[in-house]
Amino acid sequence: MTTHEVHRQKAMNERPRRKTAFETYFGGILAGDIVACEKMRLVSKRLMEAYENPGLYHFSPRIAARHTRFIERFCKIPSGRWGRP
Repeated sequence: MTTHEVHRQKAMNERPRRKTAFETYFGGILAGDIVACEKMRLVSKRLMEAYENPGLYHFSPRIAARHTRFIERFCKIPSGRWGRP
């Protein structure tokens, strides 16, 4: 890793993370900022617990971007006729 990459990574780790729309909405319900019925509060609580404590399967934007870059770079639709290089 180059010095530039080390400094960039350090800066990224120090920046405060922005809340997602998911966190804003369901967190608002739990905080009482958004009016919702009891059933919706229970759903919000369950979803936020799963979001904050991911188990084996979870979503990571960083990992997803890595896979997307690979697919866009190396997985091409072949052009030309079948049986021809």
